[in-house]
Amino acid sequence: MRTHFTFLSTIMLSACLTAKPIDQGNDTGTNDTSSNGASATVADIQQAVIGDGEDVYLERVVITSTNFGEGFFVQDPGGGEWSGIYVYTQTMGGDFTPIVGDAVSISGTISEFYDYTELVLASAESISVVGEEQVVATSVSDVADWEPYEGCLVTLTDQTVVSAISSYGEVDLSGGITMDNLFFDFDTEYGATYTGVTGVISYSYEQFKINPRSESDLAGYVGGTGGETFTIADIQQNGLIGPAKLENVVVSAPMAAEGFWVQDAGGGSWSGLYVYTDRVDGEINISVGDVLNLTGEVSEYFDLTEISIGNLSDIESQGTTAEVTSVELTAEPSDWEEYEGVLITLADVTIGEGGDYGVYNLNYSGLLIDDELYDYAVNAGDSFTSLTGVVHYSYGEFKLYPRSESDFGDSTGTGDPTEPSSEPSGEPSTEPGPTTAASIISLQDGTVAMGTGVTVEGSIVTGINDSGSQIFIQDPTATEYAGIMIYLGGGGATVAVGDEVSVTGVVEDFYGRTNIAVDSASDITASGNTGSVTPVALSADATDWEVYEGMLVSLSSASVSSEPSQYNVSTLAEYSLSLDDGLFDYTTSASNGDAFTTVTGIVDEYYGWVLLPRSGADFVQ
Repeated sequence: MRTHFTFLSTIMLSACLTAKPIDQGNDTGTNDTSSNGASATVADIQQAVIGDGEDVYLERVVITSTNFGEGFFVQDPGGGEWSGIYVYTQTMGGDFTPIVGDAVSISGTISEFYDYTELVLASAESISVVGEEQVVATSVSDVADWEPYEGCLVTLTDQTVVSAISSYGEVDLSGGITMDNLFFDFDTEYGATYTGVTGVISYSYEQFKINPRSESDLAGYVGGTGGETFTIADIQQNGLIGPAKLENVVVSAPMAAEGFWVQDAGGGSWSGLYVYTDRVDGEINISVGDVLNLTGEVSEYFDLTEISIGNLSDIESQGTTAEVTSVELTAEPSDWEEYEGVLITLADVTIGEGGDYGVYNLNYSGLLIDDELYDYAVNAGDSFTSLTGVVHYSYGEFKLYPRSESDFGDSTGTGDPTEPSSEPSGEPSTEPGPTTAASIISLQDGTVAMGTGVTVEGSIVTGINDSGSQIFIQDPTATEYAGIMIYLGGGGATVAVGDEVSVTGVVEDFYGRTNIAVDSASDITASGNTGSVTPVALSADATDWEVYEGMLVSLSSASVSSEPSQYNVSTLAEYSLSLDDGLFDYTTSASNGDAFTTVTGIVDEYYGWVLLPRSGADFVQ
């Protein structure tokens, strides 16, 4: 782990702001909601006079926000502590359009959703407009505990932005709270000041946030500096995090799915950095050798140091180019850390075993080769006079990303992908030799040794990828150590989900995952029978996901807690494994912030524990 020193400064300006009431009219409704639940105020709910799961009737509250997709906010007239609450409408039948300033009566059910108090509505008939009210924003300062203001409209005076915009569109304020873009995408920067910031207070993922509703909630804006200027070497060697400016850095590798790489002019150890650009709107036009100035937020993302860029204007081309210098290495260093993000050239390279996801071992210990930037065609045993690429860190591994064919030196030998190399096993050998009848449990619990030829019968196919190279099977009679992946290097498996199959291959370990490696599709035969597998139901994080490796599980009350990474992986708030698109593009069914009653998928281990949904039907809201 790195040691981090934060280079944030807090700038306090003296000013004052009087909140402007917001009054808008609406047609009065005729719904009768008074008979549903005990009559109460929002303050009664928030101070637990009425508890979780109880029905309640709010006779007159004022709408303080518009609908942002799943609900809106209301508060008791006059505002103040404990006066606000979030109204959840996602499960509501019918339509209702909230208008700020409308007074409404509401019947609903109190729900504590991960310590966030909500009022859940059953239908549009549960809410009725009864008039108009002045919208009061409570002025607050030096707040030690934001709990009394959850759901309330508040105004913070004399605020300074003390971070760059994060990849989620958030910034930290000097008042000790994060400002979020729940209602609109504000444009700001480190060091910007406001005479007043008005917004509703939300709570998610154990963090309170203030949510301005429109540009008018951000008063007295004065632009900031955008952070102090550093070299990449300063950042990498000293573990700096926070807002930063980089001047005259050189693009060393082109755009990947979510970013690109730069390094200090002249290169060298500690000189490289990954630039995360996924939240930038607009086309990023950069080329290797371009000289740039960058403004952003330096952070550690699963031990990868990166600078996140919030706006296209934060990437400034200097209109010049420079030579991209690579560091030449003839042997592996004691630690690849100093070369993270750096362009390097390795001498006398031999490709080791591998091939899954385009990843191979190298004869440089601790470094893999990956086809993230260039779809090369290599085999185990191929050798080259040199190999150039940028070093990246992901899923606990350092990897070399060649950028094009020209990054491969002259060939000095051609390998045979079926012949083992002296490097650790990547893609397994698939010649089984003599085989032993085995159960999946005996493979997963270690009873059967790695490298053993086995035949497994009577298992059910639970999932298969598009190419037919990864087939998951499971023993339908067991609830632990019951699943495993079959790896067919060339793809083309002819079985389908639900088939009962027999498989003959070699049991191998691939970066922690146990596989049965087979030589051809004919090694996987369907019996003609079909069956089903009942997912193992889990309501809490597993103590050890190892027992569920390769198995179909169903996670209850699961919510997506991050945008997809560059590898299309999203975290789950309640569980320590992440969603992965190995079997299905889950992003068509689940987005950051979505909550589900259940999420079903196959547990897999590949640079960390992941869940592989198989279709949209695996997500139930």
